[in-house]
Amino acid sequence: MNVMSVGELHAQLAGDIASAVEGEVKAYCEQVLRKHIMRSVYSGGGSQYYNRTYQFLNAVEVTDVHKSGSSVSFKITINSSKMGIASSLGKGFNVHMGFPSRGGGMGANMTDGLAEVLNDGITSRIVPRRKAARFFESATSELDGSLAGKLAGALRARGWEARVI
Repeated sequence: MNVMSVGELHAQLAGDIASAVEGEVKAYCEQVLRKHIMRSVYSGGGSQYYNRTYQFLNAVEVTDVHKSGSSVSFKITINSSKMGIASSLGKGFNVHMGFPSRGGGMGANMTDGLAEVLNDGITSRIVPRRKAARFFESATSELDGSLAGKLAGALRARGWEARVI
């Protein structure tokens, strides 16, 4: 029988929660956001105006994991540095490359604002309109209903008796 003090038990649980967040929970959050991006951004097929690279899916990541007392927090983000801006797909341009410049060059790097444009849509008269995809909102809604269960499952795998009430 393994005997622990309350302090040791608290430290073990906090460590196992942090480990679960860094492992299973982090991977699950990334998977859920990718699923919602696929459904809302990529499900409509291709376009005559750009070549799809699917690099946007690879830019999903969980960052800023912080443990404080009995809580752990983190952010689910789109890391634009994981997306390239050069097109190797013929004359078309990638959705995150920017608009071609008048001199025939590639134009401005649009990767930093891509997540906002795709999620919130475009209402400008200058560029083609794009309906809001709202993948952040739909992923958040799904995670609100399932994340506690994912954490409980990860803790059970580490030997704790955990359930969602």
